[in-house]
Amino acid sequence: MQKYAFLGFASCFSILLVNLTVPRVNAQGACSIQKSIYRDADNRGFELVLSEAIPAVGSLRATAKINHSQQDNLYQFDVVQANGYGSFFAMNHADEFVINFFDANLGAANISYIGSDVEAPNAVFISGLGSHDYYNRKDQVSEKTAPLLGDTMWIYDRCQ
Repeated sequence: MQKYAFLGFASCFSILLVNLTVPRVNAQGACSIQKSIYRDADNRGFELVLSEAIPAVGSLRATAKINHSQQDNLYQFDVVQANGYGSFFAMNHADEFVINFFDANLGAANISYIGSDVEAPNAVFISGLGSHDYYNRKDQVSEKTAPLLGDTMWIYDRCQ
């Protein structure tokens, strides 16, 4: 009987070892949208970080922060959902931008709400943010700051 118990332990150990050593691909959709990090499609060093809103009250669904490798926290927004149709917006105290979610074929991702059980879409576009960034920061950009954002397509990169 002990001989078979050892084989069971050895099998479990082998499975555990394989699971720990075989690289896992963090496939698109394996991450909650509220824990997703996107990179700019042009690889210019920008990141869009989506996090769970705490507390999630009313239409507030998440927070969004845009960072750059040279400058953290360029922008911070509340991600809110409209009543009725269900459009999503990035909002702060003065600005509001429509958020568009896309699947792997750049078709509409059909996200009806943002919650911890909703998988991160392949791509995001925030309408109007590029022109806002231009008029907001054009006179402040230097070699020591992040470049202008432009009309950036955000591609899913990883989970937080």
